[in-house]
Amino acid sequence: MEKSYKQLVALVPRETPPDRVCFQVMAMIERVQVKRCRLRTGINATLVVGAILVFIPVIHYWNQDVTQSGFVNYLSLIASDSGYIFSHWQDYALSIADSLPVSAGIMILALLVILANSLRRLVQNMGSWGLHRNRMIREFA
Repeated sequence: MEKSYKQLVALVPRETPPDRVCFQVMAMIERVQVKRCRLRTGINATLVVGAILVFIPVIHYWNQDVTQSGFVNYLSLIASDSGYIFSHWQDYALSIADSLPVSAGIMILALLVILANSLRRLVQNMGSWGLHRNRMIREFA
C-alpha cells in the first residue's frame, strides 16, 4: 500500500506557481508592515507629545504641593540645624515622609514611565520603518 501511494504521488504532476506570485505576496506583506510601522510611529509620537504637554502642569501641581506641605522647610533644616536632625533623625524622617506630596509624585512617575516607553517604541518603529522602506526600494524597485 505504501509503495503504491508513493508511486501515485510521484505520477501526479506538481503545480508550480508563476514566478511573480511569490514576489507579489512578499511585496504585499512588506507594504502592510510599513503601514503598521507608520501607524505605530504616529501613535507613539502623539503619546510623547501628550506626555510632554501634560508634564508641565503636573510639575506646577507638584511645586504647589511641595510649598503647601512644608517639605521645603523640612529640607532647609538640614542646612541650618543639622545637629538637631542627627539627634532626632527618626522624628525628622517621619515628618519628611508625612509632608511629601505623594499624589503629585505618583503622577510624575507615571508620566515619566509613559514618556520613556513611548520614546523607546517610537525609536524602534522609526528604525523598522526605515528598514522596511529601504528593503522595498532595493528589492521591489
